Amino acid sequence: MTGARVELRVRDKRAVLVRTPADNTTTGESSVLEPSDVPLGAELTAALHEWARVAAVLDTGRQAQHTETAVLVSRRGRQLATGVAAALRTTVHYHDPVAGALVPVPPAAEDRAETTAEALLGVSYHPSEPVPWLSGSTLALFSSVVVTVAILALTTELGAHVAWWTAAVALVIVTAGVTPALWLARNQPILRWGALGAAIGLLCSWVGTGVLIWQTVS
Repeated sequence: MTGARVELRVRDKRAVLVRTPADNTTTGESSVLEPSDVPLGAELTAALHEWARVAAVLDTGRQAQHTETAVLVSRRGRQLATGVAAALRTTVHYHDPVAGALVPVPPAAEDRAETTAEALLGVSYHPSEPVPWLSGSTLALFSSVVVTVAILALTTELGAHVAWWTAAVALVIVTAGVTPALWLARNQPILRWGALGAAIGLLCSWVGTGVLIWQTVS
């Protein structure tokens, strides 16, 4: 479809794509394509034909443009045109069967890669928003200290009074239990700082437990 103007229309109770050469859209030879002739997918193709049947009935009945059904048909066609534009990666000119106007529908912008700041601070972070470094760092520091002290106290007691390997098992269990919660909390504006601190505390606990086990076995 590159280099051609694509229109989404309703003809004979079916949705069709009218392709016209972009260099001569007025006198150029047009071709009519079925949605199944282009890579739209079965679900989108079926939805297009279902919408076209309703639009054809609406046109036959000559219902007023301001009726609720007419508005829904027009809006549904626009949504489907957006899907077609995304699938074909080109602008689709949607012929509104209600208003009779051609509406250009560009393809949606491609999803950009997540930045390092968004990965650390959560997907709700925007560069234009001020980052609460002071309060966030304080919360992260507090949670890291609490997690480190709590886990090291547990592993130290187990290593000293039971066996060194029980400290390692306990640390694995604790890490596996809290990791899903930390992963979910990374997207929350406030909890993500606590999750960051807890993750640092877990890392410190692994280092501390490793030193404890090394001293025990040596």
